[in-house]
Amino acid sequence: MSSEFLRHTADVLEKLAEYLDHQETQQHEVQRDEQRKIAAELNEKIAAVTGEPFSAETLERLISSDPQTASLLVKLAARSERPESPDELGSPGDLRDGETAQSLTKTAMTKESQQHADGRFLDWILS
Repeated sequence: MSSEFLRHTADVLEKLAEYLDHQETQQHEVQRDEQRKIAAELNEKIAAVTGEPFSAETLERLISSDPQTASLLVKLAARSERPESPDELGSPGDLRDGETAQSLTKTAMTKESQQHADGRFLDWILS
């Protein structure tokens, strides 16, 4: 191989590396801008709830955190803004044959399923 070909290949690889670095830098800046917006939104919500905005250090930590953490904090702050509508913590009790709603404990459910299995086994034996 000639040295000119190798120099040309090295130049192409160098330009490719510069292009990829530039793309990565742009992508990082876009993500950082999104994180700044999320942190500013969260700062406003926290200031409305507590009366105090975040410190500059806390804001910087939020900006540098991963997007999932920041979005989770935004959702939690939004929930605390509207305390009149709490999150649902469970489901209604089990309704059986028109009975009133009742919540079955795990032990009661296990006992009921054991009785059902014993009944099916007895039917199988007797048939």
